[in-house]
Amino acid sequence: MAVVRPTLNTKKKPVSTKRLAKLWQVPVFLISLVLFGYAAYLFIDPKPGLTVDQKILLSRNYLNQERADAAIETLNKTLTKDKLDKRQESMIHLMLAEALSVAEQQKDKKIRIPRKHEQIIEQTKLALAGDVKPTYEINRRLAESYEALHKLPEALKYYRAAMEMDTTHSIRLHRKVIDLYFDHDDIPGAERSLVDYNARKDLTGSEKSWAMGELAHIKIDRGSYTEGKELLAVAAELSSNQVDLGQINFWQGYCAWKLGDHEEAERIMRLARDQMHARHPLDGDAAYVLGRMAQDKKQWELANSFYEVIVVNHPDSRFAPLARLGRGVCRIATAQDDAGLTDLHNMANRVSEDDASKEGLAKFQKETLDALKEAGIILADRGNYKGAVELLGNEQGLRTEVTSQFLQRVGQVYERMAARTAESAAPLQGADKLEAEKKAREQYANAGDAYIAYALKVIPDNDKEYGEGLWHGIDLYDKAGELHRAVAAMKMFVNERPSDPIVPEALYRLGREYQALGMFDEAIESFQRNLFRHPT
Repeated sequence: MAVVRPTLNTKKKPVSTKRLAKLWQVPVFLISLVLFGYAAYLFIDPKPGLTVDQKILLSRNYLNQERADAAIETLNKTLTKDKLDKRQESMIHLMLAEALSVAEQQKDKKIRIPRKHEQIIEQTKLALAGDVKPTYEINRRLAESYEALHKLPEALKYYRAAMEMDTTHSIRLHRKVIDLYFDHDDIPGAERSLVDYNARKDLTGSEKSWAMGELAHIKIDRGSYTEGKELLAVAAELSSNQVDLGQINFWQGYCAWKLGDHEEAERIMRLARDQMHARHPLDGDAAYVLGRMAQDKKQWELANSFYEVIVVNHPDSRFAPLARLGRGVCRIATAQDDAGLTDLHNMANRVSEDDASKEGLAKFQKETLDALKEAGIILADRGNYKGAVELLGNEQGLRTEVTSQFLQRVGQVYERMAARTAESAAPLQGADKLEAEKKAREQYANAGDAYIAYALKVIPDNDKEYGEGLWHGIDLYDKAGELHRAVAAMKMFVNERPSDPIVPEALYRLGREYQALGMFDEAIESFQRNLFRHPT
């Protein structure tokens, strides 16, 4: 079979036909050029941005959404980059002040920065210098910023201005003004403002009761307990809230306590605690008064239970330092000496080291001294002389002046301690006995020092006590074997008081002391002086 082979067409197409086949690409190329040019136009000449008023409106929306930082950023950019008229500039300054205020309110109060409040004031004043008119909100914001900066006159000025502009908020702001006076310890200013507040005709019973209660507190702080109690009685009639009545009853009980009616005070204080409940701040104050009354009756365990309530549940109470002192005394009275001494040592150290820049505990110096004295007497009566001496050391460190009564107590404690130590040394043997006897002599010597100092302290007031103190001190020096100290004390007495009726006895005793020391010439001189001046 014959094979048919395909033949190749080697004839070339014309060149014009190939060019015509590529002409479809031209329109596509032209369209691409047009699109590229339009895109470049859009890039070079964008659409106009937001106007100033639109940016202000945007910032307002941020504030409404509580996005203070976003509002501040937008307003600052507008203020620095855009051309503003007077109205727009004033509005931006005012909104900046508002945004800064909102930002501060959203932060923890403990980390607020004074500079922020200064900026709020600056921006607000810039706004007021323009077209912005003062409003309630503006004055209130200024007042709050001045308050944060502790500038009382300026804060009061703007709070009052806000009160005048919006009577619907005036009662709340009036109370704010009163609180501000109290916070700055301006009691006369608080009292004047309370009187004005109380004279308002639009107060409810509870609002009037609050004002009467605050006026009563001022009277009580001045020691006018009867007047304070009368005001509290009126406040109680006007109030129906149980917690408020609890507060009023607390202060009525406090007045009764200060006026000496302890039975009535205890009854009212217990009622007040029931009405206020355990977490109320005044519950701690009420517990302290109840504890103090129980301590005065020597009901130590009951008193301690009340003090424990304050120390544990109300450590920030104004009575908490006094409760720690009371707990220390009660613990010692119930033979918990170590715990009680720890309480009293800690308070004494904190009071002695305190100043105005610290805890403000220096004002409790008298109460601390009283507690140390009471606890020291209890310890000494029970025979814990070491603990009593420790408290005497704390007491001496707190005293600005060492009194004769304090020196007498020191002498008594050391003398009793020395007698105990000497008694315990009797059955001992060898080195133990010698060590105990040495301690007893040291303690007798300390007692002698205290009695001699006591005698010198009472010289101007009481010759009899001076003589008794001096002789007792010398006797203690003899027991301590401190003959040189005894000689020095007698020589001082004879030289300073030559006409005293007991000088003959002092000279005779001085001669005996010299004789015991082997100082025979001095002994002879003392005996001869006595014979010459006092032959009878």
